[in-house]
Amino acid sequence: MGLTLHYRLFSPQLPPQMVRLLVLSLRRHAESLPFQDVSPLIELKGDDCLFDPSNREDPHAWLKVQTTRFLSEEKEDVITAVGEQHPVHIIAFKVDPGEGSEAANFGLGRYRGSAGWSWSSFCKTQYASNPSAGDVANFLKCHLGLISVLDKAKELGILESVMDEGKYWDNRHVEALIKEVGMWNRMVAGVYGRVRDGLEAAGGDARVIQAEIAKFRDFERLEMEGRRGQD
Repeated sequence: MGLTLHYRLFSPQLPPQMVRLLVLSLRRHAESLPFQDVSPLIELKGDDCLFDPSNREDPHAWLKVQTTRFLSEEKEDVITAVGEQHPVHIIAFKVDPGEGSEAANFGLGRYRGSAGWSWSSFCKTQYASNPSAGDVANFLKCHLGLISVLDKAKELGILESVMDEGKYWDNRHVEALIKEVGMWNRMVAGVYGRVRDGLEAAGGDARVIQAEIAKFRDFERLEMEGRRGQD
């Protein structure tokens, strides 16, 4: 739970060398931004694209998880999971926006039976606003940096859609984004506080649930304000 940036990329059925050039162009733009790190280009084929939960040393595990598509079918208004779909070719790179933010994966993957190359991913940036990580300035560096990568993807003609829970993608208003992340911090702190209290009241151990928001040095204030907003 937390303020997240969701995005989809798409390219027509192009030869791999052309897709590679598109992703490299996107990566070069990412390198020009003040991110903590941008990985080299990652290219995987066949079984190397599959996520193996037993391989805890796989440096691309999260990227592979995000490329997994869960297939379902609907019968009589009941949706049932029917399997998974994995890419057979991945051309991508990873971005570490900054302290507190999740890593972001950008690229294109080819799936059997699908027209073109596609990508569906997300990155939770909210906790880059932790005061110990650099507060709102760090959050803005991370979130706006990722927005800039998506702007570049649009310029390259490979952006399909963006859903920004910070609402910046649509309104491009920094002050509104700052207010939005503050609202999310208070809301998550309030929810976490109530869940923790409910667990303790039931005789459980609240230490079994962990939350990034609890690491904020002003967590108690955020929790109080968040609870007030829920009443």
